[in-house]
Amino acid sequence: MNVRFRFYASLEEKMPSSKAADGFVDLELPDDALIKDVLDMFDIPYEEVYVILIDGRHASMETHLSESVELCIFPPIVGG
Repeated sequence: MNVRFRFYASLEEKMPSSKAADGFVDLELPDDALIKDVLDMFDIPYEEVYVILIDGRHASMETHLSESVELCIFPPIVGG
């Protein structure tokens, strides 16, 4: 299956250089892939992930992905 994904803030440095103009990357995954499988592919520790969105809705690392979704992953955001 094909999904579009984007990492934000400090996680963005893990993104492949082949980003589209909107910052997303297309990724081919097995049909049974979970969100945590994407994190593993890019060596992102689970504790560095704070918000996960699939098509704008909150999800967990154990959520199964499906064809053509947009996956957005954010680290904890701090600042003042």
